[in-house]
Amino acid sequence: MDFADVIGLINTNRGNGKKKNLDRMKQLLIELDHPEQNLPCIHVAGTNGKGSICAYISQILQEAGYRVGVFTSPHLERINERIQINGQQILTDDLIHLTETIQPIVARLEVDRGEKFYSFEILTAIALLYFQQQQPDIVILETGVGGRIDATNVTAKPLVSVIGSIGHDHMHVLGTDLTAIAQHKAGIIKSNCPAVIYPVQEEIRYIFADVSNELDAPLTQLDKNQVTIKASTYGQQVFDYKDWSDLTIQLSGIHQVYNAMVAVEAVHVLNRQGYAISTAQIYEGLSRTKWSGRMEQLSEQPFVLVDGAHNEEGVMMLSKSLEQIAPNKKWTLFVGMMADRNYMMISDQMGHIAGKCYVLSPDSERGFNPEQVADHLTESSTPTTVISNVQAIKQYIDTEATDDEHIVIFGSLYLVGDILTLYKKTL
Repeated sequence: MDFADVIGLINTNRGNGKKKNLDRMKQLLIELDHPEQNLPCIHVAGTNGKGSICAYISQILQEAGYRVGVFTSPHLERINERIQINGQQILTDDLIHLTETIQPIVARLEVDRGEKFYSFEILTAIALLYFQQQQPDIVILETGVGGRIDATNVTAKPLVSVIGSIGHDHMHVLGTDLTAIAQHKAGIIKSNCPAVIYPVQEEIRYIFADVSNELDAPLTQLDKNQVTIKASTYGQQVFDYKDWSDLTIQLSGIHQVYNAMVAVEAVHVLNRQGYAISTAQIYEGLSRTKWSGRMEQLSEQPFVLVDGAHNEEGVMMLSKSLEQIAPNKKWTLFVGMMADRNYMMISDQMGHIAGKCYVLSPDSERGFNPEQVADHLTESSTPTTVISNVQAIKQYIDTEATDDEHIVIFGSLYLVGDILTLYKKTL
């Protein structure tokens, strides 16, 4: 097996099993002798911000001297990004070897069950097997979709269950309203295991309270009123939270302040469980956290940002952040979304700050139809032009943009990954 074979198995659209339970995933883990067991685990779910929360917690724990395994998705440039220990991506040789171990078991079970495994299920099993072999001090697992029936939801007793923001995404799987979506996310809360919840909408707070009460799970639900933002510029935000003064983060956007609050509370839970993490290490960890593809600057003149916002809530937070960075400034938008997204949110959320708008498909098979999107946005008072690929974005930035222009590229992490790769090739 070579790396192309690995990609063919774990980075493709495969799987025809129903996502009604975890039976398929559990059977695979039995065959692998339960790599999920005896891993001290932090489990993270949510619609937006999961990766940032994982990054904050991981950096704080590393500052405290812990060896931290992290499993996140999707990747931006290469699949190895998804499995890391202390920021070091899994080696390609290790990824190939683990895939070789799992592939024949998957093939046999698929015949027995009469259904295919999804790529994310296979990749989750690979990550768990890798962490079992490497034995980091703590493992942070990020869900793929939802929570209750997500492939990562096989850990019976996490150190803490963490749930980030709740919004409208993957509605074909999770349901069309926030209540149904929140119930899926709450599925990662386990009996007698602490849970920390992002400051979610008032109308769904009861869901997490009810589930936690039923499971005797100690619950911390964050409140936005507990934070005071003292400074917020691109590249630095300073805020107070409860009795914490002058917490500082590099990540931009008000939502990143709330993500940092979640990380602080999760670390408090670990402190109470005997993990030694000092106040100074929390401050240092927050201030040093970076997370690629989220409000990431590519150029100063023109000012170019890329961001992974791809659903209604994410685009809304991006819009607010851009207004905060450059009040009264019109932005040039480059947008590429998947076909299942409500692309009219571009006009609804970003139309008032759009000077120019360009659209492209981020994926030839699953991306939206850019011509159709351009027609609809233009009819909605956001004049829009179709471009062919990411090279056209780079060409515009290099040859047409003015030095004082503000440009943002968003809509899909696949698009963000492609533009980051292109920039690195041309450095």
